[in-house]
Amino acid sequence: MHKPFSEACERNKQPILDILSRWFAAPGNVLEIGSGTGQHSVHICQTLQHLLWQPSEIPETIDGTRAWVAEAGLGNLLAPIELDLSQWFGHTTQMDYLFTANTIHFVSWPLVENMVRGASKTLPGHGKFAVYGPFNENNSFTSVGNQQLDNWIKSFNPEAGLKNRSAVIDLFVDQGLHCIDTQSMPANNLMLLFSRSM
Repeated sequence: MHKPFSEACERNKQPILDILSRWFAAPGNVLEIGSGTGQHSVHICQTLQHLLWQPSEIPETIDGTRAWVAEAGLGNLLAPIELDLSQWFGHTTQMDYLFTANTIHFVSWPLVENMVRGASKTLPGHGKFAVYGPFNENNSFTSVGNQQLDNWIKSFNPEAGLKNRSAVIDLFVDQGLHCIDTQSMPANNLMLLFSRSM
């Protein structure tokens, strides 16, 4: 089975883990929306063994995720499930935590809406949703690199691209989820933490 590798995931996996170790400190189950190669899943679960981690990925690329998870053989890392945001209306069981990295700018706005609505149905009252990725501020790019990334994404998916952070936060608020923490990350990325309690 082919095992893909992402240089970006390799660079950002430790900064992400450093934040999640604080945000996801209590034991619980996690649904990762869009696990990509699976590098984040494996790296996080090797350290945060109090979490039961459910990776997910679209059908077209899930085999790569499966390869990483199978090779790791971690007891707290479940076999990846298929999850297509265009057909997702919430997980079949409630999850204590949700996590997604570098997904929002790769999909269209309607799919972001689907993700947030599904998240609202999936998280219980104490649940938290951590979101990692680049965002625009006031309709402007925060770096040349982010603008280049946006141009590249739009070259193969014109409906995708970087989103305004405020618009994404408003979308969560409409579903009863409030942004309770924001952390600046390397390479002009952010991590946002959403919860029902403010």
